[in-house]
Amino acid sequence: QKALDGMVSSFTITQPNQDEVKARDAVTKVTEVQGFKNQVENGGRSTFGVSIDRTPTSKNPYYVVQVYEIFPDHITTFNWYRVTSQTWVVERQDLATDTWEQVD
Repeated sequence: QKALDGMVSSFTITQPNQDEVKARDAVTKVTEVQGFKNQVENGGRSTFGVSIDRTPTSKNPYYVVQVYEIFPDHITTFNWYRVTSQTWVVERQDLATDTWEQVD
């Protein structure tokens, strides 16, 4: 128990930084994401979710954001987006071609 208590007390809860919030908000404001959010909320069977999957690095200057739907027994991804950390341009991933397209 003592070892477990020590391990648990070493965890810290962190809040997203301002840029992570800005990236998540930029994706949430995209028209198709707003439409998906409304469908999920009106359907009443699941919960809408948006989260940062990856933060920028020196080799990859993007926030990668997942938009998804939470069901009681699984999560379904609506789409993946990336946000350029310098310009805040939002792009949607096209999984078929593994490319990114700018969205409004």
